[in-house]
Amino acid sequence: RLCKRLGLQGFRDLRNQIIKETERHRSYTLSVNMNYPFLKSDSADVITGAVSDLMIETLQDMKTLQLTGMLLQFSGWLNDAHSVYYYAEGDTLLTVRGFANRLIKLGIQAFKADENKEMSARMELMKKDDIFFCVTYSGKTLPTEHEMQFLQKKQVKCVLITAAKGIKGFDHIITLPHREHDYDAKISTFYSQTAILYLLNCVYSILYAMKTH
Repeated sequence: RLCKRLGLQGFRDLRNQIIKETERHRSYTLSVNMNYPFLKSDSADVITGAVSDLMIETLQDMKTLQLTGMLLQFSGWLNDAHSVYYYAEGDTLLTVRGFANRLIKLGIQAFKADENKEMSARMELMKKDDIFFCVTYSGKTLPTEHEMQFLQKKQVKCVLITAAKGIKGFDHIITLPHREHDYDAKISTFYSQTAILYLLNCVYSILYAMKTH
């Protein structure tokens, strides 16, 4: 009777359903391998479940960081800046460009600082209280020391978003969890891009509230 009420064919279906639910619950309690969340031999169902678990755990990681104060300050600087410049490469550049495109909806135009390799020319245009933000999960994609000194001299506010430690020269550093390998020892940049996108979505949302309050 219980099986029929649950829409199952019989005891065997009930047992299989219990096993599936147990495994699903277990997957939420185990830490996900952010570099290899699934195997090549896994089925499509297992792969999609693994990607879902990875994204959920990434967002849980970000939530525990308690970044509200830092994100509020970053958002305030973006809101007050005359001009906004960003610096990123690879997959991260695509994520940041999406954020920059959304900023247009709030009346903020952000420029890629080194577009067409014109970093020096753009730096000459930067003024006091403009904002320059760099996003690099590994910490390997950074302006040169000379460029950073020039930005500091012009009193441009500099923000860094990274999982690397020990980087200096920025006014504000937002540190992400380091759970993804920097180079090729991974399937993709699932973890880093999910974390960065979440952070930038939060900044956009805070800015939206500032602009429409």
